Amino acid sequence: MLAAIRYGLGLAWKVVVVVEMFGLSNGVGYQVVRGFNVFSMKAVLAWAISFLVVMIIIEFGIIGWLERAVTRWRPRVEAWRR
Repeated sequence: MLAAIRYGLGLAWKVVVVVEMFGLSNGVGYQVVRGFNVFSMKAVLAWAISFLVVMIIIEFGIIGWLERAVTRWRPRVEAWRR
């Protein structure tokens, strides 16, 4: 269930940004295209990085907290043992 939430959230955000790029006059997608059109790489990177930071906060903050709370009963296993 949590994997589906992660997948759905990622897909929804991609769709929202693409729709903003093509049709709206505000939002992250619009700002990225606007920066691209005026040849401002600083603006494109600033908006893309800010969007990335928000997504990381949602992924590891909210969904990560929910996953830890729901799966507290399972034993902790390290996946990257050497």
